[in-house]
Amino acid sequence: VTLANGSARSGISVRQVVARSASILDFIETETDSPGAFAFDSTIADTVNFEFRYHSNDSTLSETQIIRHVSSKSEDSLRVKLRESALVVGELEYTGNASFLAGSHFRVQLDSTTFSIDVFAPDSFKIALPEGTYSLTILPADSSVITKLRSSGYADSTIIRKLSVMVSAGDTLDVGKLRWDASQNE
Repeated sequence: VTLANGSARSGISVRQVVARSASILDFIETETDSPGAFAFDSTIADTVNFEFRYHSNDSTLSETQIIRHVSSKSEDSLRVKLRESALVVGELEYTGNASFLAGSHFRVQLDSTTFSIDVFAPDSFKIALPEGTYSLTILPADSSVITKLRSSGYADSTIIRKLSVMVSAGDTLDVGKLRWDASQNE
């Protein structure tokens, strides 16, 4: 693994993530050594995503990369060059007659990854992502809240919101105000 400038660095976080869409993902993590190498003793699934994160000295997530659908049967080594992170910023509001059930604790996450951020609505959020086109999911952070909403007759399309974004390395995308509206259709 190398940084965007081509240099190797120890301490780059490498996660092996089960390649599926869910609110809780299984992953294992290691770090690169000084020449930028990493290894896992095992895999957690037949097909995984690899996530790479580098935090600069000010602890911000400054460089990232995702490699999707890597097969455990592949014996090839990976050569990865990180890119500057993109930022998605916005503000989350919530309204509707289920607000009392949902509370104010939400999660904004990049599907099939561990890139996520907690947000307490109404408030702003900022999430660092690798360059690419993605589907962000906005949902209550507590899975028991999701269960309560479903048992009260709320459809998944009301509970779990999707937002498509396309971000380039180093850019900031302001998605404005996002409204999580839990109004039940009568």
